[in-house]
Amino acid sequence: MDVDNIFSSQAYSFQQAIKAFGKIVDDIQGDYKATRFVDWPTVVLSMLLHSTAISLYRLLPKEVSDESAVLIDRRSIATLVRNLVDTHDVIDLLCDPDQAPADFNLHRDIMGYYLSGKLHAFHGKADPASFFGRLDKTQDWYWKRIASALPDKGRKNRLKRGESLFYLTRKERIAKCCGQNHEFVEKVLADLSTYVHSVPPALWMQTPDAVFANDKKTRGVLTVWLRITNFYYARAIGIVLLAYRQESSTDELRNFMDINKAVFQT
Repeated sequence: MDVDNIFSSQAYSFQQAIKAFGKIVDDIQGDYKATRFVDWPTVVLSMLLHSTAISLYRLLPKEVSDESAVLIDRRSIATLVRNLVDTHDVIDLLCDPDQAPADFNLHRDIMGYYLSGKLHAFHGKADPASFFGRLDKTQDWYWKRIASALPDKGRKNRLKRGESLFYLTRKERIAKCCGQNHEFVEKVLADLSTYVHSVPPALWMQTPDAVFANDKKTRGVLTVWLRITNFYYARAIGIVLLAYRQESSTDELRNFMDINKAVFQT
């Protein structure tokens, strides 16, 4: 199949999933406001997932023509793909109702430790007597629970400074989700990091027109990125639906999740 046909198919599938999931997010927000669904992390993270997907779709080329004058901001696209993957990883950590109760409690304690530390650092140090100023004691309470539930010293060290929610490495998280495709996905996400965290070498190796052109080569790269994005987006939606205790209510979402059960179909 021609790369442009594959890209257009992936982009269309992504767009339809965004529309269908948007209706679920509206329902979650409505039920949260009416106190029928009160799991705050799932509410906030589902909204973050949806808004990230919308922002990413808006940057994708809508024309598949080498004569198109539209410039492709590959660096911003890479950033949003990585943001969506990271949002999936947080949803997988905090919202999956199928995890063991001990793991669920540990992960929510990690969230409490992380958030109380951040709030204390940003708001509490200036006024130690305030609510935010006392959050260091809350953080200590969470840490005692985490240290008791997570005996591995190396994993605890990843959490100790309060800079991350993850005690699994990125490599471990990719392997957990992507199965036999994990090595390829790991390489693609590492390549994305060169766009996110630095000026990618490709900028210096091509003409300015070629770097930002909406051409077949660029669309080929975006097709791979979008394929991985659709996999992570489908997986995150599935976890949100489980946490919300809802079956996917549309054919679009059911088909999207079925098609994207693996990164690459075998």
